[in-house]
Amino acid sequence: MAWESLNTLGTVQDKTADASDVLTTTAAAEAGNVVVLVVALDNLTGNPDADNGEVTSITDSAGGNTWTKAKEWTNAQGGAAAGATVSVWFSKLTNAIASGGTIPANFTGSPAAVAMSAWEFSIGAGNVVTVEGSAVLADDGIDLGNMSIGGLPNREYLFFRGIASETNNIGQITVTGGFIAISLNQTSGAGAASNMAVRGEFRIFTNDSEASNPFWVSADHASVFVALKEASDVVLPPRPTIVNNAPSHAAFW
Repeated sequence: MAWESLNTLGTVQDKTADASDVLTTTAAAEAGNVVVLVVALDNLTGNPDADNGEVTSITDSAGGNTWTKAKEWTNAQGGAAAGATVSVWFSKLTNAIASGGTIPANFTGSPAAVAMSAWEFSIGAGNVVTVEGSAVLADDGIDLGNMSIGGLPNREYLFFRGIASETNNIGQITVTGGFIAISLNQTSGAGAASNMAVRGEFRIFTNDSEASNPFWVSADHASVFVALKEASDVVLPPRPTIVNNAPSHAAFW
């Protein structure tokens, strides 16, 4: 039972206002593996900085896969389209997504700029994924700030940071020590503030805490940092009821 990083599934950027955007995969994602998707979008809502539910759902061309939101955060900057929203989703695939398949993200409105990036991981057969811890951060016109998750049971996690940035900078982040950067993308044209970039980093690590502090461009950023746990899907039956100091049925453990 262990997380393993496999490969990127590609990226996309779009600067047309649509109620959904689609990432076309550059590699196949096998059934039983986990796909993590980072969606970066021009924020659709104003204050407050919060999870405003701007990304409503994720689907894919394979069908039959369930996508779960790990965390979302909006750096609102006082009004719609003034900041950035990041939303991180994951799916343990029931059905494989073929290379050239699609992963659409659906929104509450039509963001002016969107960028997305997906990465594939493997876990133990039959295991499930849950969010064990999380943190959020809005950075205003500065470099990416430090984020940390603590107080976890000591075990292996996939620590994953997703980043949405109001910029057209094409550079990659300088990752935190021990982390790996996900594939990047960003929109272009006009001023930096009219664009959206997706970045992120992850680390598979056994500990009860972790911190993420990459370096990049000064901009308005929205970040979420999650600890994803892999665990067995086995559920034990209830223990027998004791009546008059004797079990209520013969089978017990």
